Amino acid sequence: MDGPSEKELANSLQIVADVLGLQAEKIPNKDAATHIGNAAGRVMALGDLHRQLRQQGTAATASANPYLTRLARRLWAGVHPEDSRDRLTISVPEDLVLPSEMLIRIGLAATALTVNAIRHGATGLGLGLSRSGPSHILAIGFDGGSEGYDTNAPDTGFRMLKMLTGDSDVVVDPDNPRRYLVTFRA
Repeated sequence: MDGPSEKELANSLQIVADVLGLQAEKIPNKDAATHIGNAAGRVMALGDLHRQLRQQGTAATASANPYLTRLARRLWAGVHPEDSRDRLTISVPEDLVLPSEMLIRIGLAATALTVNAIRHGATGLGLGLSRSGPSHILAIGFDGGSEGYDTNAPDTGFRMLKMLTGDSDVVVDPDNPRRYLVTFRA
């Protein structure tokens, strides 16, 4: 992504965050206002991380570990208090460098799956990225709460996830219905 589409994405994220922030200020119910404020924070986190990734250089590649670690921590902290940080596990190789475009898609998928897990009451979250031949597999698993996406249902959230990940495969781990595997092809 570069040029006008880059600016359009940044502007769109800023507008969404601003609208959510304004709505949070106007809602008399403090719990609802907190949830909307947290959503605004997550949108801003995604925008910040997108900028960070692009600032790692207009280079064609970027380091996956700092990008995904910061993303997961910001999303989790937006909902859970400081004392729950030990319930967030991140496993991304320190030396993993990927094409920037792929890393953006991975970040969008990680955001969608993390937010979904949080929405379904996750009390613990694990994010991992590993290499499998020429492909990379993003794994998001969560403890607690209800099951998330039903990959066989025409769920709007799942369709959006498929759209964000492009030609990637998205499956529920057959051994754990609270773990999603997204395969990104090189």
